[in-house]
Amino acid sequence: GCDKQFFNASVQFANMDPLLDHINSHAAELGVSVQYATLSDYFHALHAVNVTWHVRDHHDFLPYSTELGWPPAAQPES
Repeated sequence: GCDKQFFNASVQFANMDPLLDHINSHAAELGVSVQYATLSDYFHALHAVNVTWHVRDHHDFLPYSTELGWPPAAQPES
């Protein structure tokens, strides 16, 4: 698995810093600026701009049972 993929944070930051610097040095041209943030920062930013999503219905996205035909039945080869 990938559970240790981000184990060495200093390597990850060293790889990301030039990318963030490039994007921010072209912020006007790209129409965006970027920064490191925590999950809390992200949700505070969403709240500050009043972002909302509509709930499509009351069901989960994926069913817990197979009564709806999940997983899909194998299709015969043509």
